[in-house]
Amino acid sequence: MKKNIHFIILAILVVIICGYYDMHHIFFLRPFGNHLWRQCDGASFTWTYTHVSMNIFNPRTINVFGIDGKMWAELPLFYYPAAILNKLFGEHESYIRIMHFATFILGLFAVSAISMKLTRDKIISILLPLLLLSNGIIVFYANNFLPDVAAISVGFIALYYFIRSRESDKNRYLILASILFTIAGLLKPTALNIYFCLMIMYIFEQVLKISISEKPIFKRKDIILFSSVLLINIAFYLYAIRYNIVNKSQYIQAFIKPIWIPSEVSLSENYRRLIQERLPYFFDFTVIYLCIGLLLFILFTTTKKYLWITIFCSSMLLVLTANYLLFGHQFYHHEYYLIVFAPIILSVVLLSYKRLLIFDWKWNKNISFTLFLVLVFFINMNVHKTKRYIDNLRYDFVWDDAFEDYKNITPLLRKNGITEKDLVLSWGDQTTSVSLYLMNQRGWTSYQIPGWSVGVCKQAGAKYLVTNKLLNGEDSTLIPFKKNLIVKNGNVEVYKL
Repeated sequence: MKKNIHFIILAILVVIICGYYDMHHIFFLRPFGNHLWRQCDGASFTWTYTHVSMNIFNPRTINVFGIDGKMWAELPLFYYPAAILNKLFGEHESYIRIMHFATFILGLFAVSAISMKLTRDKIISILLPLLLLSNGIIVFYANNFLPDVAAISVGFIALYYFIRSRESDKNRYLILASILFTIAGLLKPTALNIYFCLMIMYIFEQVLKISISEKPIFKRKDIILFSSVLLINIAFYLYAIRYNIVNKSQYIQAFIKPIWIPSEVSLSENYRRLIQERLPYFFDFTVIYLCIGLLLFILFTTTKKYLWITIFCSSMLLVLTANYLLFGHQFYHHEYYLIVFAPIILSVVLLSYKRLLIFDWKWNKNISFTLFLVLVFFINMNVHKTKRYIDNLRYDFVWDDAFEDYKNITPLLRKNGITEKDLVLSWGDQTTSVSLYLMNQRGWTSYQIPGWSVGVCKQAGAKYLVTNKLLNGEDSTLIPFKKNLIVKNGNVEVYKL
C-alpha cells in the first residue's frame, strides 16, 4: 500500500480534476468545439462500420465520394470496437470518447511510472502527469473523436515497457513495447517521436560504439524488433495510400506535406502563427521558457556516464523540428498537431530533474524544491485556464452557426420516410462530412466536386436535396429542384429529387 501511495494520490487528483472539467458529462455530448470537421470525419468511420459494413478492412466515410467513400485514415483501433458496441448495446457516440479518454488516463499512469523509475521521487511522479492533465488542448482532444492524444498515450505506455525490458532479461517487455510503438504509429505517425529518439540512441551505442551510460542500454539484437515497428508502419501507410488511390479518394492523405511546398500560406506567416498563436495557446510561455532553460542546462552539464540524457533530449528536439518541417501546413491549420510537443516538455522536465539529483551540490535541494514549486504553481494556474478553455468551447464557441439545425433533424427525417440508406446531397456544405454525420445520412456535400451539379448527383443516386439558407443564400441554380419540400428544420430544408 505504502509503496504505491503515489499512484493512489495521483488517481484521486485525476478524478478530482476530471470532475472539475466536467468530463463525465462531456462523454455523452455530440461533436463540438474546434475542428468539428475532423471530429465528424473520425466518428463517421464508426457510423459506416455500424450501418454499412463491419468489414474492418474496408473502412469508409459517410461521404460517398470516390467509390462508396472507401478510404483509410488511421488504424480503426477505437472506431471498430465502438461499432461492435453499437451493435451490442445500441448506438452511443460516447464509446469513442470513453475509449480515447481511458487510453489517455493509462498514459498518465505510464508517465508516472516512468518518472518513478528514473528518479525514485514520488512527488515528481505525481506532478509530471498532472502537467499533461492541465493542458487545455490535450484534455479537449483526449475526450474527443480524434485519436491524436490516445496515440501519444500509447507511446508513453510503450516507453514504460521498454524501460521495464532494460530491467529484465525477459524479451516479453521489449516485444510488448514494440507492439505498442507500432500501434501508436498506426494511430498517428507523429506519435512515433519517442520511438525515433530511442532509435537514435541505439545508433550511438550499438552502431557508432559510443558509450552513453554506465551500463549498455541496448542489445545488438534489439534492432530486429525495433526495425519491425518502422517496417510495419511504412507498409501500412503505403497500403493506405494505394487503397485510397484505387478507391479514388485521397481526402485524408496518408503522406507528408512539407512546409517548403508552395501553398497559400507563406513560411513567415506559418512561423508567426506557430510562435504567436499556437505555442502560447498550447502552453504558457513561462513553461516554454522554463523548458528551454532546462534543455540548455542538460546540454551544458553533459557527462559521459549520463550522455543518454543529452542524446535523448537532443533527439527529441531534432525529431520535433522534423515534424514541423514535414507537417508544417498541418501545424498551421490544426492546433491539435501541437500535441506532439508534449513528449519533449515532459522529457526535459523529468530528465533535468534527474540531472539535478545526480549533482552533489550544497544548493541542489534548493533548486529541486524551486522546480517543484514552479510545477505546482503552473499546474494549479493551468487547470483553471483549461477549465475556462473547455467551457468556452462547450458553451460559447460555435464552429459554424449554420450546422446547428442539422443536429436534431434525424427524427424528422425518419418520420417523413427518409431512411439511413437514402443518399442525400447536402448542398453548400464545404466540409466532407459535418452535415451528413450530424443528420446520420450518407451522401455528398459540396466539398471538392468540381463540375458536379444537383442533376449529376441525382443520376448517381441522390434521392434528396438538403439546403441551408445560411450556407446557400439565394442560389438560383437550386430553384428547379426545390419543388417538393419534405422536411424543414430551422434554416435546413429537405427536398425530394
